[in-house]
Amino acid sequence: MLNYKNSYEITKTEDTYSFKTKFNIEYLVSFSEWENTVNELVIRNLTLAEISESSLKVGIDVRIGTTIEGVISDYFTNNPDVALIYVCDTLNQQEGKRYARFKRWFQNSEMAELILLEPPVDLIEQGFYFAVIAKSGDNEVKASNFMNKSIEDLTK
Repeated sequence: MLNYKNSYEITKTEDTYSFKTKFNIEYLVSFSEWENTVNELVIRNLTLAEISESSLKVGIDVRIGTTIEGVISDYFTNNPDVALIYVCDTLNQQEGKRYARFKRWFQNSEMAELILLEPPVDLIEQGFYFAVIAKSGDNEVKASNFMNKSIEDLTK
């Protein structure tokens, strides 16, 4: 079990983490291979999935963001030389809300050693909701190169 300040109890198996909220909603956070590497930077796909729903009308649960922060922090502690790409799920056409929520979680987090690279606003407005997360320093430059290449590929 992994515990992080004010988080839900986190279960970890290899590159997959899971937790259950007070409303009995189960989440899965996983990290998988990404096809591309740039400048020797290993890219992992960050997946956030709600794998069970609640029949209750659930409001804002700040502990979900804190728990995801704990998972990401733990992952970078064990894998300092990777960058993560987060692509929002388009299920139910809620990707814009998912992106805004993830961005808010990241901005309110205490992960000062990490940076969030976002695509230009015009790409977001076209429905490309993704971001790259990397450690500050050398990996930040490599992650920025990866983001620029991704943007170039999307706009061809």
